[in-house]
Amino acid sequence: MHFIGIDGCKAGWFCISFDENQNWEANIFSCISEIFNYYKEIKVALIDMPIGLPHKTKRSCDIEARKLLTRRRSSSVFPIPSRNAIYAKTYLASCQKNVVDLGVKVSKQTWNICNKIKEVDQYISKNIDAVKVLKEAHPELNFTAWNNQKPMLCNKKLKEGEIERLMILQKNLNATNEIVKYSMEEYKRSQLTKDDILDAMILALTALHYPNIASIPENEEYDVKGLKMEIVFYRK
Repeated sequence: MHFIGIDGCKAGWFCISFDENQNWEANIFSCISEIFNYYKEIKVALIDMPIGLPHKTKRSCDIEARKLLTRRRSSSVFPIPSRNAIYAKTYLASCQKNVVDLGVKVSKQTWNICNKIKEVDQYISKNIDAVKVLKEAHPELNFTAWNNQKPMLCNKKLKEGEIERLMILQKNLNATNEIVKYSMEEYKRSQLTKDDILDAMILALTALHYPNIASIPENEEYDVKGLKMEIVFYRK
């Protein structure tokens, strides 16, 4: 069985997987379907991408995640646009639809990942059994969980933030340095950045400790297609 952490990267999807003996692999896949074709036996796969999209109200899981991350790191949780906005053809149309549905425009940063959000949503729509193993997670929420519920002090793009997150991984995962070294040597920076590696690794670490996983919100919430809107994270 495989325990997997997935993070979007410039080249597609960066994926770190462990088996029951903590043997690991690190790969870039061009699309989500390739991951499921490659790994035939997945116990759990945690992905830093929304599963279940809002309609007329904001997702409770995003609101609660920001509270848990406090003012220090709450900005790392992007407001998820409505399904109508995500499937819009242009940025202007997306903003217009989101204002109608949720009362706010879509940020450029969020618009830039809408294709990846659509890819996950479309894959699940065609392969509904995938939601049995594919769960939405958030790296910062999981770094916080592994840090005794204390949010990170520094932004992950800063050197201090990188060191801070590496220390948490090194403390809990023996293969940390080996995985980072391999991934940095195997892939170009035009394909993959170091924070992509660390984000995928914290999700893979949490997946490896399944079923020690909690989720928010406490009251289950579903989108119009029946997809559960939740964010999962490590629970000691």
